[in-house]
Amino acid sequence: MLKNLLVLALATVVVSRPADDDETSSVTDDEMGPAAFMWPPDRVWSGDMDNRAPCGSKSSASNSNRTEFPLTGGALSLVAQDDYYNAKISISYSEDPTSNDDFTTLIEEQSIADLNPGHTCVDTGDLSGSASSGGKATFQIIYKADWDAPHNQTFYACADVTFVTESAFDFTIPCFNATEPGQDDKAAGATADASATATWKADDDDDDSDSASSTKGSSSSTSTHGSTKLEDTGSGSKKLGGGAIAGIVVGSVAGVGLILVGAFLLWRRRQQKQRTERIARMENSARDHEFATNKNSTSSHNSVQLRDMP
Repeated sequence: MLKNLLVLALATVVVSRPADDDETSSVTDDEMGPAAFMWPPDRVWSGDMDNRAPCGSKSSASNSNRTEFPLTGGALSLVAQDDYYNAKISISYSEDPTSNDDFTTLIEEQSIADLNPGHTCVDTGDLSGSASSGGKATFQIIYKADWDAPHNQTFYACADVTFVTESAFDFTIPCFNATEPGQDDKAAGATADASATATWKADDDDDDSDSASSTKGSSSSTSTHGSTKLEDTGSGSKKLGGGAIAGIVVGSVAGVGLILVGAFLLWRRRQQKQRTERIARMENSARDHEFATNKNSTSSHNSVQLRDMP
């Protein structure tokens, strides 16, 4: 149950938690390591295996459900409950990779070198040059974190997929950027910003526009991998789990919140303008009244002087 409510709970807590809270993440999950794949869903996590290459799990590709993944226009949704560093995403086109030698580096760049607790969306680009529809592959993430030790350790996670063409892929990937400051950022005085940024959406059937490219920057709010895992009903299943739905709801709620804030600011600006105009009218009226009073007073004074003349 914790896994299914984690995203929604974290989005609430990240806005209200004290700035001096020393915990790494607002909400944690004891069914995952410091970071993992949210989508495609990764292999079952095991605490005594997550430091072991190549996938940090007792499961293998042969007994893990595969998720359909587009050859082009795809994205990986990462989720974390701790700071993690030196992240590298690799891919193996072997049906059952058993060592790091079976993987080739896919993404290793500055944008994922230092990531905070929460969601990060990573664009996978065009994979059609190395695979074809129906082909099998395994995504791997390797990263460092001081999750359960006073020093950094290397962690592994893998997600198994089956490729499909982009035209046959009609699933909206739950991929967005929504993080909260990690320990290093908090030490520098950073605070959470209650907003989430969607970074990927599937093309509609009659929409020829390209899918939005991933932005790897951080916003705020956190979840953990199990909470948004897809429920696999069989090989190639694409059914969203409760946590994934909650994650999407978090982004929607954040968007609605921004709209409400914008509407409030517009209303307040309009009220200020009306108040300024009302004050200006009052000042003009006061000046007109003062002018009229002074004029009448001057006329009366002159009349008195004329009457007093001999």
